[in-house]
Amino acid sequence: MKIGLALGGGSAKGLAHIGVLQVLQEENIPINFISGTSIGAVVGAMYSLSPDASLLKVKAEEVLSSDTFKNIGISIFENRDYNLLKRITTFIKEKYTYGKALFRPFIVDGEKIEKLLEETLNEKRFEDTKIRFSVTAIDIVTGKDIVINEGPLLPAVYASIAIPGLFPYLEKEGCILVDGGATQNVPVRVVKEMGADLIITSNLASPPEICSVFKTGLDINFRVDEIVKYRLTKKELDEADVVISPNVKDIHWADYRKLDFCIQKGREAATRALPEIRRKMKRTIFYRLGKIFRR
Repeated sequence: MKIGLALGGGSAKGLAHIGVLQVLQEENIPINFISGTSIGAVVGAMYSLSPDASLLKVKAEEVLSSDTFKNIGISIFENRDYNLLKRITTFIKEKYTYGKALFRPFIVDGEKIEKLLEETLNEKRFEDTKIRFSVTAIDIVTGKDIVINEGPLLPAVYASIAIPGLFPYLEKEGCILVDGGATQNVPVRVVKEMGADLIITSNLASPPEICSVFKTGLDINFRVDEIVKYRLTKKELDEADVVISPNVKDIHWADYRKLDFCIQKGREAATRALPEIRRKMKRTIFYRLGKIFRR
């Protein structure tokens, strides 16, 4: 029996994937395939190269505390200032930052992203992973979903985390690749195509909360995108055997300060899912044995 793990996108919420992987490893749940989208691609790449969940938190702490990560400037999008003057200053900075997106294809310097990935992935290739691994992206030239599972890890992960309008896209062989989260936020079908008999997902998406206040047309567009993205994610989740959903809905996508909290939520969700995982594992084994005996 081959087990596949699909790690979903969700930016900072994806730190919960670490807790999920810790529990699966502690409980001796073997993972044969991993596919990741966005932050799922980052965590998946790190774990596939070195399948030791106990070290993932250490690596994450090193990355998040590094000057390279801080220099990317993601924290500007996470407003946690309660002082009135600071709130006004932050508001102006945010409006200036978002305003730049109207006149250029991205906001964050791509060289900073590349440097961080270089320090994290160490020029490794898909062929170097100890667990078969793939990442997802979208080609905005053709509109097709793209699965990358060979060659250097860095450009593949770079493409998968390229949030449209925020991070630079990746140009490759006539394609313009961006974050795969819009259409494959939890890459269940990809893991299935890799050969998994049983598919476990670590899902960070939650249903859109009720909202009735929309001040601008942009607010409405964002709301529609949110609804469509969740519906597509729901279709993917319906094809999974076990869905693990850490309760990280209140974590801001840019708030990478809550590493311990997210990991704990991942552990809690994975622990709750263990009985179902073991039940589905037994069912899959019996099903495969039945097919063998019927031959």
